[in-house]
Amino acid sequence: MTESYRWIYGILGCIVFVACGYFLTIGVQESRDSALKITCNGNMCMLSVAMHNYHEAEGHFPPTYILGPDGKPWHSWRVLLLPYVGQHELYKRYRFDEPWNGPNNSLLTSEMPQCYACPSHREHRSQGMTNYFVVVGDETMFPGAETKNFKDCKKPTGQIICMVESNRQNINWMEPRDIALDDIQYNANQACPSCISSDHKSPNVMYVDSTRSSVPIMANTELREMFKIK
Repeated sequence: MTESYRWIYGILGCIVFVACGYFLTIGVQESRDSALKITCNGNMCMLSVAMHNYHEAEGHFPPTYILGPDGKPWHSWRVLLLPYVGQHELYKRYRFDEPWNGPNNSLLTSEMPQCYACPSHREHRSQGMTNYFVVVGDETMFPGAETKNFKDCKKPTGQIICMVESNRQNINWMEPRDIALDDIQYNANQACPSCISSDHKSPNVMYVDSTRSSVPIMANTELREMFKIK
């Protein structure tokens, strides 16, 4: 199956998921919050499908970032996923010979794909700020410039979190910055650095096997274990 068809089938599945969930919320008092959360769920589903398609094409998940010639992070995994979320033309206009905030790439801030931000965060969405992040650490699926694949997982992939929702981080969607494992914490409805958080009732996380869940309240030490692949 070609890359484009894999992407289409994956996205169709996410659309069905979002649509079914939306209609189930009709008539419920908190339907607006539920609908926004379901759309947010769908966004994470799309990104997970994209990561799996990237893995199929490249043999590994995308690196957290690509280093520039100065040894600093220049390009984010979100940019690398652009062809896998249907943004081929945007990907072609992104320049890898300059950092994410270079003169050409800076002009792309306003063209952030909708799947990179939750609709609950309208102001930040309009400013090109993302609220989907991977958690970075040597023991996670995203150690930095290096890459991991399914074979590196020594625990069931349905028990390893690979992506989280975090609100109001003020991080540009192209910026190669995510959340460090040692800093991650749970604070459901409060914006804070390195928090799993959301404007709706409970934040979303995505597991390596593409299952999606809300994280129950737990100690931060216990939470951090859920990101480790061994």
